[in-house]
Amino acid sequence: MSHRICTGLPRRKLGKLIEELAQPWLAQQESQLRDRRGRDRLRAEGAGPGHELPFTDRVIILADQVDGAPLPANKGPFRIVVPGEKKPARWIWQVTTLAVRFAKR
Repeated sequence: MSHRICTGLPRRKLGKLIEELAQPWLAQQESQLRDRRGRDRLRAEGAGPGHELPFTDRVIILADQVDGAPLPANKGPFRIVVPGEKKPARWIWQVTTLAVRFAKR
């Protein structure tokens, strides 16, 4: 999703923007969690079971066109396409919101 076609921004500029926004966003999320819990964390941040997120080298496309024409109103405004899928079961129509999450390395 960091490709210039998807974002309209060069990767370096996008990286700087994400870096700039990450800390305030994480602080806001932690504050909301603290409010829901009614107290600070009982364990240190990052404690608990370690989960490995499965990453892939496959390309996932956020499309706003099909064969050079805009998506039909009942299929748009965006569509997620996974090239190479044997069945388009993971293709998603009518995408209106996309949330970008950070993964720990």
